[in-house]
Amino acid sequence: MTRFTYGGLALVVVFCGVAVAEAGKMGPPLVISLETVDGASLTGLIDREAQQHAELEGARLIRWEHIRSVAFPKDRREAVIALQEGGTLRGRIVSRDVPLTTVVGSLSVPWDEIAELSVDPQREVPAALTAEPVSRAAIRFEIALRDGSSVLGTPGTKAANFRGSVGRVEVPWTRVRKVNFHEDRETSTLEFWNGDKLVGCVDWGACPLSSGLGEIRVSTVHTKSIALSLGGVDLVAEPYASVSGDRYFLGGVQSSRTRRIGGRWYPPTQFIDAHAGGRIEYLFDEPVSEFHAVAGMYESYCAKKGSVIFRLETDEGQVFASRLIRNSQQEEVYVRFPPTRKLLLITDPNGSNQEDWSVWLRPEAR
Repeated sequence: MTRFTYGGLALVVVFCGVAVAEAGKMGPPLVISLETVDGASLTGLIDREAQQHAELEGARLIRWEHIRSVAFPKDRREAVIALQEGGTLRGRIVSRDVPLTTVVGSLSVPWDEIAELSVDPQREVPAALTAEPVSRAAIRFEIALRDGSSVLGTPGTKAANFRGSVGRVEVPWTRVRKVNFHEDRETSTLEFWNGDKLVGCVDWGACPLSSGLGEIRVSTVHTKSIALSLGGVDLVAEPYASVSGDRYFLGGVQSSRTRRIGGRWYPPTQFIDAHAGGRIEYLFDEPVSEFHAVAGMYESYCAKKGSVIFRLETDEGQVFASRLIRNSQQEEVYVRFPPTRKLLLITDPNGSNQEDWSVWLRPEAR
């Protein structure tokens, strides 16, 4: 048995075990990212009020701020713990779970379900973990059925009752970007606006929906996916305060043509045809603090060489810049920012604007 001091804490290493003797003052919340054995991924804040340590068999506790990552070999007989300041510990974790505050609320993720975990003490708390969800009235469903047809409408429930490796949890629809149903027609993957995802089962037999067909129920057995929209101000229909750009851009924003985007045809009422480079300025009577759209290039024989960067600015400056989008590519955009009455949608040609046929698909602000 060896005793030494690490990071101001007294550690006692016993073969594969480790004990930490001292407990210091609570610091700010720690951001933890983890992946589960069933393919889910979560970002959360460690609940220091409930548990400050990970516990190893044969000894005592390790404080979270001294852990960089935790991984498990295939046999899962022991954990491999990498420390922030260097060094590795091995042992069997006897703590039951990891309590986290996540995008869907407080969860206790069992260690048995965790494939790997990392701790970033320098990372700022993501806004999605503290911001309140938007109202249910803003939510719209686009349900893709397995026979190729689709249904649009407003959900009749505020949340989904979900069960998976993280247990049972009520997931507000305002947090969900998309639901993909697996081929077994029971399991589904919930994708969230912040990039997290859960794998498990949505406990409903049919989805209640207010649609153009009236009040209907759509069976999940026949559902392939559900795409969610947050609603708000439809920027395609909203009059803009000013617009500037070359003749291709100015001609595009007045276009009434249907475009093929991401393998589907969309009418001009659902997108802004915004050939790079150009900018559209909106001024609102009431402040907005969120923006959602799909930024991409539409599919065309004359758009094969294009490349565009999509940018969003408020009166305080730039709040979003996409990666470099090329032919037929798209990127989901969801941005939160301080309340503002001004938005600028910019398509940056990244040099030459040859064949930069770009679009803002379903742009919305609220």
